[in-house]
Amino acid sequence: MVVSGLIVYTKPESLDYVKTKLDEMENVEVHRVIEDHKIVIVIEADTVDDEVETSKRISEIEGVLGVNLVYHHFGE
Repeated sequence: MVVSGLIVYTKPESLDYVKTKLDEMENVEVHRVIEDHKIVIVIEADTVDDEVETSKRISEIEGVLGVNLVYHHFGE
């Protein structure tokens, strides 16, 4: 299992839309909003490839400016 902590940077006016889309995604947990445009999330995936694919899908959400990896852990 792969557990990753990320910060999703959004346009301030898109924050609610992006948060809703993240809440709808499987294996993604929204933890908190910082400064009205940053969303702290955790992705739990079976493989690194799955984690990367989820990150790519997040970056394609309208209103997302960037996705930055903060923490990455591999485990059994």
